[in-house]
Amino acid sequence: MKDVGINIKAIKWPIIISIIIFVIMFIVIVLFIGKVATNMNKRFNDSSSISDVSAFNSRYELDAGIKSYIFVEETLSDVISDNKKGNHTITVIYKETKTSNPNEIKELKNSLDKSKEYDISFDYNDKGFINKMIIEDI
Repeated sequence: MKDVGINIKAIKWPIIISIIIFVIMFIVIVLFIGKVATNMNKRFNDSSSISDVSAFNSRYELDAGIKSYIFVEETLSDVISDNKKGNHTITVIYKETKTSNPNEIKELKNSLDKSKEYDISFDYNDKGFINKMIIEDI
């Protein structure tokens, strides 16, 4: 009679292969969850920077267009203040003057004709922040 016993070696290989497949699947799932979490964190940081851009720009964008000296003076005072802080520097351009120096912007502000209106426009950097204020005579 032949021995009809169970071949233990034949049973071990499928179990070992199943364990290896399980471990690989576990690693893939963990890496996927990590990638999703990283993307969500990146999106959150991007959206908060969008709100930073909006908050910074909104103080200036209402002053775009044809404005009297009073509005130009107020906007230039804001530019001087922001440039002193150094977070986001704005260059002011008027005729031949192009400066981001707070003292020079103050001189420019004092040299403007108080009875005139000016056309104000803005330019933006690659991150979306206002980085230039352009003043033109009307």
